[in-house]
Amino acid sequence: MDTDSFSPINATEREGVRRQFGIAPDTTVFLFVFRNQLRKDANNVMEAFARFKKENPGMKAVLHFHTSFSEKAMGWDIPAKAAYYGLAPTDILCTYVCKTCGAWSVAPYGGEDLKCPACGTDKSLVTANIINGVPANQMKYVYGISDACLSVFTSGGQEYHSVQSLLCGKILACTNYSCGEDFCGEETRA
Repeated sequence: MDTDSFSPINATEREGVRRQFGIAPDTTVFLFVFRNQLRKDANNVMEAFARFKKENPGMKAVLHFHTSFSEKAMGWDIPAKAAYYGLAPTDILCTYVCKTCGAWSVAPYGGEDLKCPACGTDKSLVTANIINGVPANQMKYVYGISDACLSVFTSGGQEYHSVQSLLCGKILACTNYSCGEDFCGEETRA
């Protein structure tokens, strides 16, 4: 991993990127960057977020899943699970990438193979995946949109997202199991 590509963005950049994608300044964004696999526990994240929304109805908050929504065979059917937990389509953002021009954006999920708003190519806009993704030197802006990052899994090696989150100056909520133990310390009290 090129650690030079991951760093905090400044307040002006953050405001600009959020404005570009229609994210209000008072919206709290929880980011989870992951390959859509069952071991990445998006299901529990959505269940917990639904509970959080019910307990905090006045708070503006969204999940941002930077993953392929189309990898359902070996992963999660994110729209179906979100609906099951009572989350609105606008409660979960995704990262779209154009297969033709490489432009990326953040928006609520609206399907795959959409028309790219940047270059106008039909059926070229897909959710971020291992073939069509946001370049490493631009990922700091994906992280910069968020307020905190999640790294929730049932097993793992070195989860890059955990390291990248911290390099970008984000609070990280991480599973304290397997490789997550490296990111969870003893609780301290003042």
